[in-house]
Amino acid sequence: MRISAVVENTSSCGLGTEHGLSLWVEACGRKFFFDLGQGRLFASNCEAMGIDPVQAEFAVISHGHYDHGGGIGTFLEINPTAPVYISKNAFIDCYSFKEGRARYIGLNKSVRPGDRIHVVDDDAVTKLSDGLTLFTGGDGRNFFSPANKRILKKPEQACSNESGESNESDERCRSALDGGGHSAGIIRAKDLANSDAEYLMLVEDDFRHEQSLVIVEGDRRVLLGGCAHSGIVNIMAKAERIVGRPMTDVITGMHLTGVEDMEFIDSLADELLSHPCRYYTCHCTGETAFLRLKDRMGDRIEYFSCGQSLEF
Repeated sequence: MRISAVVENTSSCGLGTEHGLSLWVEACGRKFFFDLGQGRLFASNCEAMGIDPVQAEFAVISHGHYDHGGGIGTFLEINPTAPVYISKNAFIDCYSFKEGRARYIGLNKSVRPGDRIHVVDDDAVTKLSDGLTLFTGGDGRNFFSPANKRILKKPEQACSNESGESNESDERCRSALDGGGHSAGIIRAKDLANSDAEYLMLVEDDFRHEQSLVIVEGDRRVLLGGCAHSGIVNIMAKAERIVGRPMTDVITGMHLTGVEDMEFIDSLADELLSHPCRYYTCHCTGETAFLRLKDRMGDRIEYFSCGQSLEF
């Protein structure tokens, strides 16, 4: 089994970088991508690493954010046959929220379910191939990153019409808002892409569009995640329930960038140490959080940057 980081925020070998993630996986006799970064970078980095994207038999998108699924269009263009597996909930409008303003971070609106875009249902456990199991969400709600509170979406009902567009004039929306725009779970935000537009009415994302992959090959049980918005502890619990044994290796971002609560990170580190596996983290974990985890976890955790490969 060989897993290579073809897109990640950092690189020590001169490859192009971006805020995003894409892994090239060779396991269980299959070749595929787990996430595709923001756009075309995965393809150019693959060329530099001697990887042929046309050989990919499929791609998995961990969740509906641009830095993981932005390369879908490029993938469909350069690989004429391989399908893309993505949650049916990944096509919602997602935003990053800061100081009353919201920035769109969802997928390109041109990406829709179709012949090669295979949607995965809620709570599905999908066997992609022998040894490869895709699943949504996690078991429980432990160790949710505080940074998740900055990730919002358009609500499915009260403040959206049938096409998912904001409907701020609806009485249900207006009655839900107080002067600060935070009553009843509704958050009012200005759209950074259109400052002249009416306020967006948003809610915290529940990350029903997130999915992870378990690889079982020989004596290794490897968990792949994107940002682990659902909480890496919860995702691991579900993976272990599915395969009936603990993971041996976990490769994932942990969405800890900007988290200032060091007690939270320390407690997470202690929980991770209680599981008999090694961790390779990347992308949205962030340097500060990684160094804190590393200080507490030692050689049980390493950083996985663009251009590196892991062999199990």
